[in-house]
Formats: sequence, structure tokens, C-alpha cells
Amino acid sequence: MTTPFNTLERLRRDYPTPMSTEEIGQLLNAVAWAHRADGFGLLRKPTGANCRQPQTGTLISRDILMLPDGRIWDCLIDAEGRGMPTWNPKQALDHARFVAAVDASVALPPPVIVPPVAKPDFPQRYPDEATWWTTTLGEIGGLYEQKGEGFNLGMFKWSARIAYDIGAGMEKERSKAKHLAELRQALGL
Repeated sequence: MTTPFNTLERLRRDYPTPMSTEEIGQLLNAVAWAHRADGFGLLRKPTGANCRQPQTGTLISRDILMLPDGRIWDCLIDAEGRGMPTWNPKQALDHARFVAAVDASVALPPPVIVPPVAKPDFPQRYPDEATWWTTTLGEIGGLYEQKGEGFNLGMFKWSARIAYDIGAGMEKERSKAKHLAELRQALGL
């Protein structure tokens, strides 16, 4: 029966000395993948001395193999130098840090890159948010005055509609223009 240590020794010969962090990630993942039926995987390590798992880019330890129950083995002495295989059990860690091995021989499709949506080019005429809203409320009030109604609580309804659209992602000036046009129509202006 081939053990993970035997596989580690055999595969280590395929890598240079010293190994790059990318190569360390490839080696550890290959050993874990070969012994996935036995439950072996990698140790998630987002900080400190780490490397990336192939395919996923998950940050993993540079010298640990792990089982889903949290048991771990130190498997490389001086990983960033000699990279000498070893098989030294260590104190178990949180099982939530377990990372399943991946089949690095399968090419993944390139990531889909969604270009950013271009924002409309509205000039900024207001020095701050409060001035923008004060001006907007003044414009709403001005439409009510044109109709001869003076102050009207409906002003707040229209400002709330503008605010709702802005909160839903519409650009401020576009929302204001939309609702001022609707108010003009509602008032018959």
C-alpha cells in the first residue's frame, strides 16, 4: 500500500530545489489528490507563510497535509529551501480549515470578466449631499408653486420616490430628472 509519505517522496523528485511557492502548492495538492480516497486535503492558511492551491487559488499552508477531522501532518522540512519530505503528526486543528484537493490536470475555463458599467456623465453641480437635496426639494416646491398650490405635503412623496430610485442604484441626476418630469405631468405643467 502506498502511503501519502511515499507519494510525497516520489513526487518531490519532480520539482526543483528550492521550490517556488506555486510549486509547493502544486506538490502538496498532488499528494492530497492522490490520497483523496483516504480523506487527505490541505490546510487553509490565509495569513503568514502560505502558498496557493492550484486551480482555486485558496491560500494554504506550505508544509501541512490534513484530514477532514482536523488531524494534520507536517510533511516538508524547510519547504521554501530544501523542501525535504517528512511525515510528522502535529496537534489537530479546527476541521473548518480543511481544503479538499483538486484535480490540477483538468483545465478550468478562464474566469469571466465583466467590464464595469460606465456611469453617465452628469456634471456635479453641488458641493455636497445636503445642498443637492435642498436644491431638489426647492425644484419640487417650485413646480407646486407654478401650479399655484404653494407648500404641499406631496413634495415629500416626490422626494421619497427620488430617494428610492437612488437607493436602488439609479444615478441621482437621472432619478431627479425622471421624477420631476412625472411631477410636471401630474400637475399638468
